[in-house]
Order: sequence, then structure tokens, then C-alpha cells
Amino acid sequence: MALKPFTRDAWIDAKPAAVFAVLADLDQADQWHPILRIKRLTEGPLEVGSGWVEVRADAKGKPSASTVRVTAMEPGLFALHVDHKAVDLDCTFRLIPVESGTRVEYECTGKGKGLARFFGGAIAKEIERVDGDILDRLAAQMARPSRPKTKGREAAKPKAKGGKAKKSR
Repeated sequence: MALKPFTRDAWIDAKPAAVFAVLADLDQADQWHPILRIKRLTEGPLEVGSGWVEVRADAKGKPSASTVRVTAMEPGLFALHVDHKAVDLDCTFRLIPVESGTRVEYECTGKGKGLARFFGGAIAKEIERVDGDILDRLAAQMARPSRPKTKGREAAKPKAKGGKAKKSR
């Protein structure tokens, strides 16, 4: 059973190329995304086919791993396939230049696996719990001054300031 698509959109005060650079930089991911750990499966800069295993906390606070692969990577588009034990997800960031910034449209679609096929509503709520503020966190990361990148950091995730990303319907 397919999950109800999860969508968000927001305006970010940065050019699309700068937003894309943050999305495609795994070394910054732990600064704005709810990831506990990342282990690269491929070397070098991200490109279509690149992959990694990311560990997040599940609804009970326990570590839960997913394998992530880049499925599209071109100006204005960054797409990922997430293979989790309970669900397959396809997540897309569309970057649209507007005024002096970027409109970011985020969409996540998927379907449950095995018995999880029957719990689509609960899975959709969990995705919203974890990624409901994804664009707020991305905007906050874009507003931070540049700082040196370090691998393996498990820093606390700062809270976004200002307005919330609007829910799309």
C-alpha cells in the first residue's frame, strides 16, 4: 500500500546552487538533519548512484538504519531512494529560483514492506515526526556562517529560528 505523499515547501534566502551544495554535502548533514551516524558506501563527491547508510532514532528512540542512494542530481533537483527495513521511500528536493532566494519543494513518497504495508498511516506520521521541519532545518543551516567540516561529529542539532515551512496540500 502506497503512503500518502509527504510534502513541504519553503523559501530560503540563498541561491539554488548554494542550497544544492548543502544538500549534496554529507559532511554537513549531521548539522541540520536528524541523523545519528553516516557511513559512506561510495567514495568521492556525491553523484547519481552514490550511497550511504544513515542511522536515525526511531519512534522509540532506538537506532534504526537505512540505506540511501542518490537517484537524481542535477541543477534544481536532488533525489534520494531510502531503503529501510519497513519502507521504501523516494524523497525529492526541487530548487526553484525566486526573487533573491530559492523556493524548495520537498516530497517524500513510498510504500511499506511486509507487514508494514498495513500500517501506512502510522508510517506517514513517523515520517512527519522526523522530517516535518526538514526545510526549517535546511534554512537554518544556510543561515549559519561557514565553519570547518569535521567527519564523525555527533553534535546537537540546533533548532531553526523564525517561521515554519508551509505545508503543501
